[in-house]
Amino acid sequence: MAAKVFAIYPTLPAYRAMLDRGGLNEPTEVALIGDAATVSGEIKRLEDLGVTDLNGYAFLAEDDAFERTVDFLGSLT
Repeated sequence: MAAKVFAIYPTLPAYRAMLDRGGLNEPTEVALIGDAATVSGEIKRLEDLGVTDLNGYAFLAEDDAFERTVDFLGSLT
């Protein structure tokens, strides 16, 4: 689902340049996808690396995925 949602980004010059700078082919290579425990662990790893900003995006992978994702992102401090 993430690959489908993000499919346009590698074709847009600004996003292509950003992916190229990071040595990436697709946006899904940096997407945090999984259950709350998995994503929390990845966010902690990024925080430990010095990342200070996170852009969350919820897409409909399952019936209640949007609500669960919004609730999860809202719980982050």
